[in-house]
Amino acid sequence: MVMLKSIAYITGITIAIMIFGLILFSFISGMVEQTEYIEMTEEEFMERVAEHPAYAAMYERFPDAVEEVNLGKRGGEVSVGHINMDTGNSLVLKMSYYASNSHLDGQIRCNVQNPDYHVQDMYQDLLFAASFIKSTTCLDD
Repeated sequence: MVMLKSIAYITGITIAIMIFGLILFSFISGMVEQTEYIEMTEEEFMERVAEHPAYAAMYERFPDAVEEVNLGKRGGEVSVGHINMDTGNSLVLKMSYYASNSHLDGQIRCNVQNPDYHVQDMYQDLLFAASFIKSTTCLDD
């Protein structure tokens, strides 16, 4: 009799766990399906990037800067960079967005080669990137 009660108890717990798991799974999958991604074309993305002061500052200061754009279903990234071939120092602006929130984010990085061939990176948040681009001398150091 005790054994039958134990089996019934274990069976009841197993069924409860399975029902809870199914409910949890359907709730989570419903949330994932409701997430809307704000997809942009490359043109829309580049229009948004071009409005940022850091992007304009990069091309004002370095008209021969090079650019690379990568766009996917859930976001995109553009890198704009310039290199001083005499020093090997480079300045790269990276700007990206994530389709789940359409937020533009990024940073500016200056990669400085010192005489001992050690690399020193200087980073600045996108908020200060335009000022950094306009005033930096890191390419010449």
